[in-house]
Order: sequence, then structure tokens, then C-alpha cells
Amino acid sequence: MAETDLTKMTPAELVEALIKDNSLASEFDKLDLWKKFDSWKWSNLLSAQSQFVDKCTKYKCWEKFNSLHWSDLLSAQPQFADKCAEYNGWKEFNSYNWCNLLSAQPQFADKCTEYKGWEKFNSSDWLELLSVHPQFADKCTEFNVWKEFNSYNWCNLLSAQPQIADKCTEYKGWGKFYSRDWRNLFSSQPQFADKCTEYKGWEEFDFDDWCELLKAQPQFANKCNWSKMRANNYDEYDEDEYEDFEYWKEECGVDYSEDWKNLLLKQPQLAEYFTDVLWDEFSQEDWTELEAKHPGVFEDKHMLSTLRKLAK
Repeated sequence: MAETDLTKMTPAELVEALIKDNSLASEFDKLDLWKKFDSWKWSNLLSAQSQFVDKCTKYKCWEKFNSLHWSDLLSAQPQFADKCAEYNGWKEFNSYNWCNLLSAQPQFADKCTEYKGWEKFNSSDWLELLSVHPQFADKCTEFNVWKEFNSYNWCNLLSAQPQIADKCTEYKGWGKFYSRDWRNLFSSQPQFADKCTEYKGWEEFDFDDWCELLKAQPQFANKCNWSKMRANNYDEYDEDEYEDFEYWKEECGVDYSEDWKNLLLKQPQLAEYFTDVLWDEFSQEDWTELEAKHPGVFEDKHMLSTLRKLAK
């Protein structure tokens, strides 16, 4: 196999080749290929192959590094912190750079304090950092950022770090939750169901919320208002609700039977909550899929539904 012609490779390809085979460095010297690298390429190279630090110095590339280059490099190779100081990189860091670096290398917290990085953080930055390093919660308190958290921030933070729930209570975060936030939180942290009850969150759940939640956490079936969920059971709906359902089904092409089927595919034990009207919405294709996934479980329901349809 013929050798690759390095002179015909792009800078990105050269970096990739050198990362895979650092013995190519001698060829880079002969062909003077180092000069093709910009600061991004040096950052990528040194992140993977730190032994080429002297080459970066020789070609005067440290001076060209911006804060993103430094944060990416230090996230992978924290030993270059002295270079960042030497070339005044720290003072250029923004909140994204600090968050990126501290998520990977929390030991640089003192640098963040020294260069007043904490003051730059917004709620999104704190969410990202605290999700992996909850020990920085005291910093979030120190800079009075908890009050800025919205429902998205609280939901995602508690999903990753449920022990911070006391902060959510202290800063009145629970009252900000929408049904989708509760649903997403319960997918990983169902122990907060009492908070949903306390703040009357269950009342806001719609059909989609319940379907998604029950697929992941079927134990909440007893929290569901099944008479409201049974959108196809027209006898339990008033005229306005019936018309609304018909609009979504006929005009917008919404097929609730698909959602019911997907729920049963994941949680067949929830069949006890279904009425005859719901079973009769299923097509032959739906029955085939259900019975293939759960042999024998839905056989009686299928038979009775077929008999009802024939009797009409």
C-alpha cells in the first residue's frame, strides 16, 4: 500500500493523522507542516498529544489562543495552566469557558474566584456545572443565583442531583413547575411525587403527559384521572370535549389509539384501566403488534372486541 502524501492533506487531516501516529512528527519536521496549524488545530492536537508542547512554542501559537481554546485544552490537559497564565488567557474567560473547564476540572475553582468568573454565571451555567459537581451549590448561594432558576433549570438539576431539593423548596421552585417538568422529573426521580401532590401538579397533566409518564413509571396509574384520559369514551365527555376530540382526530390526523397501543406495549399491566370503547379503537395491525410483543395477554380482549364489532 502506498504511503499517504502528507503534503496533500488538510490541516484537520494532518492533526488526525498525528494523533493516531505520533511517529509522523519527524516527517512533519522535514516537510515543515507544523506551520499549517492554526490555534484550533494546536488545541486539538495538544489535548490528545501533549508532548508536542515545544512545537507550539516554536511556532508562536500560544499567543493566538482564545478563551475557548484554553478551556478546551485545559479540560483535557490541566498541566498547561501555567501556559494559560503566561499568555494572559485566564482574564479572557467567559461563563461558558469557566463552566466548560470546571465541569471537567473542578480543581480550577480558585482560578474562577481569582478572575471573578463566578459573577459571570447565569442559571444555565449553574445548571450545567451543578449537574456534575453539586459541591459548588454554596457558590450558587453566595452569588444569589437560585432565585433566577426557572422550571427547566430545577427539573434538570433535580433529575441529576436530587439532594438539592431543599434549595428548590427554599427558593420556591416547585411552584414554577409545569406538567412536562413534573413528568420529566419523575422519569428519573419518582420520589418527588408528594411535591406534585402538594403543588397540585397532577391536575395539569394532559393526555400526552400521562402516556409518557406511565410508560416510564406505571406505578403512577393510581394518580391518573382515567375517566378524563379515556378520550374515546364519548359518554364520559361533554359536548365541547367531544367536539374537541373529533377535531384533533379528524382534522389534524391525531390517532389516540396509537398512544394507547404504545403505552400497552411498554406496560401491559395497565390494561385493567381500559374500557371496551378503547379496545374497539384498535385496528388489526394494532392487535397484531400487541400480541406479538405480549403473547396471550390481550387474546381475550381482542376476541371480545371482535365480537362487539360483529354484533353492530
